[in-house]
Amino acid sequence: MTNNLDALAVAVLLVRELGDDAVIVSRNRLVELTAADNRRAAAFWRAVMEACEDRLSTAPTPLPGTGPGVASHPGMTMH
Repeated sequence: MTNNLDALAVAVLLVRELGDDAVIVSRNRLVELTAADNRRAAAFWRAVMEACEDRLSTAPTPLPGTGPGVASHPGMTMH
């Protein structure tokens, strides 16, 4: 279970820092470790890659009253 939480934590950080490139970075690491026959580490990076894909495929839903155009809404003033 800890391994899954660790992979999710790494994926969250990668997606936050790299955006779409997080999948590429994690896939490259997976390939390197697979080539080195490090199965345990490769399994970890496979989980990271899949978590990155999952996070990127689900677009965050903006909260009401946020996002572009809110300040320009008639009747709303910026203080």
